[in-house]
Amino acid sequence: MFALSSCASPGSAPAAGPSGLSPASGVANFRDKLATADQFALKMTGVVAPPKGQSYQGWLLGDDGTTLNVGAIAPGPDGSVTFEWNSPNSENLLNRFAHFQATLEPAAGSARPTGKVVFFGGLDGRALSNARQVFVRTPGRPVTPSADSGYGQTDQSMATPLNTAFAPGLKAQANVALQHVQNAVNADAIGSRAEMRVHLEHVINIYEGQTGPRFGDHDGNGKAEDPGDGYGVLNYSKAIADLYGDQTAVVSAAKEVQSQMTAIEDRCLVILDFKDDASATAQLKDLMGLAESITAGSVTRLYDAAQATVSFQVGPAQ
Repeated sequence: MFALSSCASPGSAPAAGPSGLSPASGVANFRDKLATADQFALKMTGVVAPPKGQSYQGWLLGDDGTTLNVGAIAPGPDGSVTFEWNSPNSENLLNRFAHFQATLEPAAGSARPTGKVVFFGGLDGRALSNARQVFVRTPGRPVTPSADSGYGQTDQSMATPLNTAFAPGLKAQANVALQHVQNAVNADAIGSRAEMRVHLEHVINIYEGQTGPRFGDHDGNGKAEDPGDGYGVLNYSKAIADLYGDQTAVVSAAKEVQSQMTAIEDRCLVILDFKDDASATAQLKDLMGLAESITAGSVTRLYDAAQATVSFQVGPAQ
């Protein structure tokens, strides 16, 4: 999903590529380095060397008109550019920035853009809105998957807690569920069957969220407990798949998350029905493997597939 914008000084010409190469073009995106979307990355081909005494300098453009200097961008002899810039304070760059430009500046660099814009691109419209809901924050409204998403409807009274963005929420809640599988294993190891049952209920309810059909009192203590955020791994994955319903990799990974999550819940319910400790212990070992697999596997694949969509074309400014 690409969105290409363009702007330049009047009369500026496209930057032609070196002999035998196509005109300059490339793709930029926001990725994770140490935190969510704290890295800007750019790959281009067909970029000619800047005129003698000058350099290409990159800038991220803020919603409020501010510019963030990301440094000099030097093409290789073959006209290729591979560039990465990491926020020094692990800022979520997508929160403030959605566009990029490169300008011609003195070789020593400039504190602000002064020269001609030569390359430009950015996220706009739905592409930007989706990217920020998935990786920055939700707009504080309920999510209603579309009828053709294959997922049905989520409860319209249920917005994400604290406007949590869908992808970080997905990973965080999957990790919370994994910890409660480990808690169940630990409780079983010390012979605390009641505590084990509590944690198995936690796993189901963290996956389901408070609107999920399987959310409930599974250990029979008279109350449904959820140490997660209440939204649920299921709803996070559905929300991502709905926003990126035209992205095969995203939809496929979301369906895999749902399928594997259901298998884990099924296993939890089986263990809750066991009357003898030995059977429960054997099943808990398998449960731990399943929970680790979904967290490191399909949940991560869904997150990565969604982040791959937060890309935009960069080309000559015109």
